[in-house]
Amino acid sequence: MRKLMFIVAVLLVIVACNRSGSEHRKPNDKPVAKVFDKYLLKSEVQSVIPKGVSASDSALYAERYINSWVEEQLMATLAQKYIDKQQLDQINKRVMQYKNSLLITAFRNKLIEQKLDTNVSLDLINEYYERHKKDFILQQPVIRGFWFKVPLESENLGEIRSLAFTQDVENIDNLRNLVINSKGSFVDFRTDWRYFNEIMANIPYVISDPAYFLKNQSYLQTQDDNYYYFLRITDYKLKGDYKPLTLCQNDIKRIILNHRIELLISTIEKKLYDEAVGKGNVKIFD
Repeated sequence: MRKLMFIVAVLLVIVACNRSGSEHRKPNDKPVAKVFDKYLLKSEVQSVIPKGVSASDSALYAERYINSWVEEQLMATLAQKYIDKQQLDQINKRVMQYKNSLLITAFRNKLIEQKLDTNVSLDLINEYYERHKKDFILQQPVIRGFWFKVPLESENLGEIRSLAFTQDVENIDNLRNLVINSKGSFVDFRTDWRYFNEIMANIPYVISDPAYFLKNQSYLQTQDDNYYYFLRITDYKLKGDYKPLTLCQNDIKRIILNHRIELLISTIEKKLYDEAVGKGNVKIFD
């Protein structure tokens, strides 16, 4: 742990050496603290104080920052006496590698922000889906349909149950309105695929074999102490079937954008490399 503290401290010294010192001080930027040959300037302290704080809070922020800076610079300077040249060289190398990594990442993010085409059409998504269907396999059943629950004390319960079994699934407005007017809940997902277990999480009924149930039943009714529940299934897909496109769209869009990012970065970086070689800025010696 002590060695780790020393390494961190030396990193702090390196940063401080790059930004501190009286030779970099602006004429009106007075130092507020000094540790050996390192200076903490007033502007640096002011930059860390949140805007809009009171005078007393501002003074407290400044005091804490100054004390923390002094402790860090003191420990960092003293720590160098306990680190040999080989260790210090390794630390400097790691610092440079980390700095380069940050710079490259920031540069790539800027390129993505400025040049990446983020528009992914539905046609492109559908084309990718058709070419890579084997990559989108269901791990659990999905269904389409509707479900509702209605209080057991509802005066319309009898009519609701009758409509639930007899009304055309293409026209359920009367059923929906009756359920809502009876202070119930109605969820229509006839045009949206939903995972079977997510729908069943709303219904107090346990199905041990979903595949068998879906193959043999198109509806389910049950009740608890307070509500009557009804589920109507208009379509289903089982585990192992192709995942419906609507459940893949976000994943496919992310895949397409990632491919574009890789192509964008590699193309620009190759261009920059070739230009640098052409200008003699890059040479590899035998």
